[in-house]
Amino acid sequence: EGTLDFSFSGLKTAVIYKIKEMRDKKLRIPVEDIAAGFQLQVANIILDRIKKAVSLRKVKRVIIGGGVASNKFIKDFLFRNLEDVDLLIPPPELCTDNAAMVAALAYEKIKRGEISSLSVEAQANLGIGINK
Repeated sequence: EGTLDFSFSGLKTAVIYKIKEMRDKKLRIPVEDIAAGFQLQVANIILDRIKKAVSLRKVKRVIIGGGVASNKFIKDFLFRNLEDVDLLIPPPELCTDNAAMVAALAYEKIKRGEISSLSVEAQANLGIGINK
């Protein structure tokens, strides 16, 4: 509470448990509804953090970037819900996520013979580890 940090791990966990519960009950999993709800919650969290930052720093202009800034729903949501703030979002070609960087890292690791099996589990917070 009171932080400007972003973490969606709790939200991701809630979605995972909800899907597991629905599977266990053999219910239809409404993928579109789950995705839309997730997206709306992410938009609300971002809006909340921007409002807190604006209040704390007394700024009138906010710039967002990265992959999330390419999300039309989130972008429109922020423009609709931010008052008294000049929201600047670069064009989509300048708001990409880090997929190209991840691919470049994978290429460098493969060249060095560092190959992971396909059974490796995803981890949300890995360091890059290339310092050579």
